Amino acid sequence: MNYVNPIEFIKAEFKNFYVDKGPENGILRGTKYGGAATHARNCLYTLTKMLKPKNALEIGSMHYASSDAIGQAMDELYGNDAPGIV
Repeated sequence: MNYVNPIEFIKAEFKNFYVDKGPENGILRGTKYGGAATHARNCLYTLTKMLKPKNALEIGSMHYASSDAIGQAMDELYGNDAPGIV
């Protein structure tokens, strides 16, 4: 299906791309529980896989988990030696 822009693509297709790699087994209850960071990381991973960027700017990482998620998705998309930059 053709979408007018990436936002419409994400709204319509996110549920079909989301990959839950966390130990919470799909539980997504917001940010008031211990697995929230895992789900935020998974969302970034999924968005990266959907949009297939060549570059990503991530600001404010405390433990680099979000940068790692973006980088992992880019490695899977383009290979470990491809010119993706986080």
